[in-house]
Amino acid sequence: ETGRDQSETGGDQKKAGGDQIGPEQSRTETHRKRRKVTETEKLGITRSGIPTVMSKQKESLKNWMRLKLRKSSVPFLEADTEIMMTKHGSGNLKEGSSDTWNLKWCDGTQLEITGHPGFSLPWLESLRTAMTAYENLYPKAVTLRKDRLEILESVRLPARLELRKNVTWRGHHFNTLILDGGHNADALDALAFQLEEWRMRECTLILGMSRDKLGLELVPALKKVLHFSGFLITCPFDSPRSADAKELLGFLNSEMDPQELPIQETTDNIEEALMRATKFSDKPLVIMGSFYLAGEVLLLLEG
Repeated sequence: ETGRDQSETGGDQKKAGGDQIGPEQSRTETHRKRRKVTETEKLGITRSGIPTVMSKQKESLKNWMRLKLRKSSVPFLEADTEIMMTKHGSGNLKEGSSDTWNLKWCDGTQLEITGHPGFSLPWLESLRTAMTAYENLYPKAVTLRKDRLEILESVRLPARLELRKNVTWRGHHFNTLILDGGHNADALDALAFQLEEWRMRECTLILGMSRDKLGLELVPALKKVLHFSGFLITCPFDSPRSADAKELLGFLNSEMDPQELPIQETTDNIEEALMRATKFSDKPLVIMGSFYLAGEVLLLLEG
């Protein structure tokens, strides 16, 4: 691929007309192309005449999806125009404050949800998309919005920007644990954004990823996440697809400036990684990179 070839040769390529494309531009272009391939595959399940709900997307991708759906005569609703969300509150975990979100429907209805600062944007987007789809399926449900919203407020997404406080494991205590199985560039961007929103600093970060996910398009987003880490532990998970710990660390050191990376250590499995992290239990612990890894963590924490 263009991004990989360019990075390995260390040179810039040229487009017709003489414009140079550097590694960062090429990664962005590669990511854009891969995302469109993914979205094309997902749009394959749509059918003419059957409504589709579109969650919030980047505007360029949304325009492309609108065009594709219209050409296929697929009616669609855009969740972020059906329900608009506005945040109130600091979301400061250390102060124990709560976020309040105002939800305003396009018909003028307004309701609020208030919860712990651990609310994440993916969780809220899922709520908004679910409400939009539900009301499209059951139009009379608009009269039950308050009740339905209260039910959705209680729903949690395991291992997707999941924040836990005061976690105990084998007699050890972690003040803050964040578990996230997201493994593509958009998911990593969302994690970096959420760590900033939650004001996390000097985190202990346990990272495990599938070997086939180690693409150059991940590098910019991984850099953002690693900015919040003071100590990085890499580990494999129980799958043939898993990158081993040294391989993962090698990828990071080859694609990033080693001087900008946190202190690093490799382990053989998630239990060993968690045990190592207990030495820094006063720091936020972030476990990320794969839902396989997240599943192993959930089994250890919850039996």
